Amino acid sequence: MKRKQIGIVLVVLMFWMSFWTSYQNVHAETNQNYANLIFFISFSDTDLAYWDEEAADIDRIYNTTETYTALSVADYFELASCGKLQLTNIMPQFITDSSGNLGIVPITLPNTTDYYESATDDYALLRDVVGCVNASDELVSQLTGELDYNRDGYIDNVTFVVASPMVDRDSQFFSHKASGAGYGLAIGGKTLNVYNVMNYGTLSNATGGAGLVAHEFIHGLGPLDTYRVCNDMAAGCGEGPVGCWDVMAETCAFVQYPLAYTRKELGWITIPEVTE
Repeated sequence: MKRKQIGIVLVVLMFWMSFWTSYQNVHAETNQNYANLIFFISFSDTDLAYWDEEAADIDRIYNTTETYTALSVADYFELASCGKLQLTNIMPQFITDSSGNLGIVPITLPNTTDYYESATDDYALLRDVVGCVNASDELVSQLTGELDYNRDGYIDNVTFVVASPMVDRDSQFFSHKASGAGYGLAIGGKTLNVYNVMNYGTLSNATGGAGLVAHEFIHGLGPLDTYRVCNDMAAGCGEGPVGCWDVMAETCAFVQYPLAYTRKELGWITIPEVTE
């Protein structure tokens, strides 16, 4: 092999070593079950009818695949993990009327949208949601299923879907994953740690859907973003290393897989070694 080719190979190897050693908590087990506890949140200034027509769409995004090109989140992880990750979405605010139609009874927080959106962190939002849940015997009584499959002492994942239009990155409602163990909050006696905040404006948009949910949930398993955040005026800002080939780089309602290397690191697949 020529010296230049060796140099290129070494650079590529150094990049991947740097990328993967930055992982904090990649789970490389097999046949995992995960609980995703989901709450729908309104604010003191939210339109009372905000969630009235949204339950069916949310159920489709999270639980029910209508067509092969519109996978639900649950079916997406079943396929992407080759059956090694089973995701159970728990929605204690869902109701069914006498005609079998789904509805949502939101948690309405005591302060305005701006109060929570302009905060410097998620603590006020999480504190008030958890307080409302624990004060509701009806909600707590529905949390009878498994919430901590991996037995680490925390709820596997909690998702807070807020009544909000699409927002910019500087908004506290910009969809994200975070860790809340330091907040010392517990839901029905179970401690909160890994959580996602979703704004429904993005979730219901063509760029959101199951792809956005999957992207944020995968962060809780360890993988990082593979898109670039840069100044729009910078040269090459619109370019990305992997683009549409990775759900951690771009999201949409028609969900692509994570990179094969990511799936291997998560223990979902093996990649045969090329020996000749």
